[in-house]
Amino acid sequence: MLNNRPKNGDIEFDWTRAALGRKYARKTIELTRSKEDAAACDAGSHCRRVHCSVFIRELNLASGGLGCALWDGGVVLARWIFQNPTVFHGRSVLELGAGCGLAGIICGRFADSVVLTDCNDRLIDNIHYNIAINSTGDSDGNESSDVPDNGLSCQCDANSFRQDLSKTVNASFLDWDGVFNETCEKADSSSFTTNLRNVCTRVDFGRAFASQQWFHCRTCFGGSGTDGVCAPCSNACHKDHDVELAEISSFRCDCPDEEGRCLASSVNSKHLSIEPVDIIIGSELTYCLLSVSSLLSTVDKYLKQDGVFYEVLSEDRDGVEVFVEQAKRAGFIIDVFPVPETLIGRYNTRKWSFQDTERYRFYTFRRTGSQHPVMR
Repeated sequence: MLNNRPKNGDIEFDWTRAALGRKYARKTIELTRSKEDAAACDAGSHCRRVHCSVFIRELNLASGGLGCALWDGGVVLARWIFQNPTVFHGRSVLELGAGCGLAGIICGRFADSVVLTDCNDRLIDNIHYNIAINSTGDSDGNESSDVPDNGLSCQCDANSFRQDLSKTVNASFLDWDGVFNETCEKADSSSFTTNLRNVCTRVDFGRAFASQQWFHCRTCFGGSGTDGVCAPCSNACHKDHDVELAEISSFRCDCPDEEGRCLASSVNSKHLSIEPVDIIIGSELTYCLLSVSSLLSTVDKYLKQDGVFYEVLSEDRDGVEVFVEQAKRAGFIIDVFPVPETLIGRYNTRKWSFQDTERYRFYTFRRTGSQHPVMR
């Protein structure tokens, strides 16, 4: 129930099947734009529209949570991006709550760099797969019999869209609550380094010393008083060892474990070091009151001062009004427009209960001085 809105008709979505059904499902999303909007199209005057097909692998609910499948709002966002490529030319982009990665994959065709993020490692693996099958060639040969070599084709010039997305698009784990907690800790104290990506601190600091929590592992180092490990390594590499927090001091992590490997360093492919970007995109991110503060902290941390945050939202979602009000207090200028009818309908997503009654809007969040266009 969203904002006490009554249910319309019978519930047609089978949650049990979504959660426990087959592990993978395939979807094809068709996108079009007029030639006038297609700067990349160099075909002759006979060409009137540019068309592309994007292939998306979905997971079941048990594997991927709510990000397992395509949602209507994400399709609306992808359509808007495809129809407005010049907004992203030469820009760095971060997608929050990427789910299956549709919008970010489209964005990767136009932007200089795109990082798709979510807070589930299985989703990150699936996003990497979807990036691969929409690039030139296939991913790894698995499940490829029904997937064309190229995930994006243009009716007027197919070669104009054939490119390796791995050059511009990547995926990373990102926990908004971790960002929010880090913000709160910095407000309280800056006495030591926190590592919320669960990655060995040597990934960030190399062989340099950094002020941080120092854990002693008796299993690995015995009575040595000079060797210790960082917090992420104490939870990953030394999880079942005899470990205690010794002190907070300036030191360098002495992991690997007794088998000569550092598990916390090996996960850095899913936990990238993310820099502030020109544009943040997302859909249906503000879906409950509990996510409001964490989302705002994340946007504030990763958006450049002159950047822009584009979001597609249903006006019926819980927390939208609170998020908008908090964003205003944080200094954001907000523009809201209804989504054009041309971008609505025939989503090819799973049939959610309220699909026919959703009322989507474009939200543009900018700080003073930002020159980015408004989403409309």
